[in-house]
Amino acid sequence: MTSKEFQKLLRKYRAGNATDHEVRLINKWYQEFGDALPNWDAQQQKKIRNSIHQQILRAIDSTQSAEDRQEAANDRRWRRQLVRLAGVAAVLAGVFFAFYLARQWNILNPGDSRQQVVEEVVVEAGQGQVKQLTLADSTVLWLNGGTKVRFEKAFHKSAERKIHLDYGEVHFDVKRDTLKPFVVNSGFATTKVLGTSFTVKAYNELPYEQISVSSGKVQVSVQHGNQVHILGAGEFIKIGKENHRLDRGKTEQEQSSSWREGVTFLDQASFVELALVLKNSYGVTLAAGNKAIEKQRYTLVIDRKVPFDDIVEAVSAVNNNRIRKEGGQVIMF
Repeated sequence: MTSKEFQKLLRKYRAGNATDHEVRLINKWYQEFGDALPNWDAQQQKKIRNSIHQQILRAIDSTQSAEDRQEAANDRRWRRQLVRLAGVAAVLAGVFFAFYLARQWNILNPGDSRQQVVEEVVVEAGQGQVKQLTLADSTVLWLNGGTKVRFEKAFHKSAERKIHLDYGEVHFDVKRDTLKPFVVNSGFATTKVLGTSFTVKAYNELPYEQISVSSGKVQVSVQHGNQVHILGAGEFIKIGKENHRLDRGKTEQEQSSSWREGVTFLDQASFVELALVLKNSYGVTLAAGNKAIEKQRYTLVIDRKVPFDDIVEAVSAVNNNRIRKEGGQVIMF
């Protein structure tokens, strides 16, 4: 087989036009070098082999002199070509090895548009439970009931340690690292710190998100209007989801995250907030029997150690309401 015939066969193989006999010849030729493609899928193998073919063809072209490109051929020139093909085999072995190393280090091709698979960790706390989680960087999270967070498994190795709060409430006790800021992305804000403790509340049922700081300082970037706020210990910011209203104020540092110990402080809370606390603490749905109930406000302390029936009795007494149980919910009217 001449060099030109060999090139032609490789091009047919790469284009998928080779006959079964020609495919067997190429595969046999590969096997003679003692190297095999790693265990990749068909698409990956095709891509690698195409790249290898290009390397081979360039290697062959580079070894051909002007005299070799002439039509005449003889045995002497064929022997020379065998020597060149031996050099091509060495090129091929190097190509195999290079692609294998690239695969191992996840740098298959600088121009490759495929996204690397990122392993993500998802943690949820169900209703009626508080879950504590220690991250790889020694940061500690407390997830209130009805909460879901996500983060990359190797998040602590990135330039920023990012956590996604899909919904719920989390208290963060962040391990200080001045080189890698800790970032929490919630629906309407991004909170960035170096090392501090704070709480982010972002329940879907509530008309606002709230960030409260227990120690240190945090930077809160509000998505609407691109506003940035710096909060210190004992401060909070509340972000309206619909009207984008921002409320800043002072808070009792211990009370903002006391739910970790099962105690929740409500201060002029709406009925929606009250019902959410009871649902996350006891797993029971509290419903309003009329519009007047929905407008009521509640200031009280809810201790999870107290039985639910006693809590409901106390809550109904705040505004002289009555309660009744229907199915799996409690209706206040």
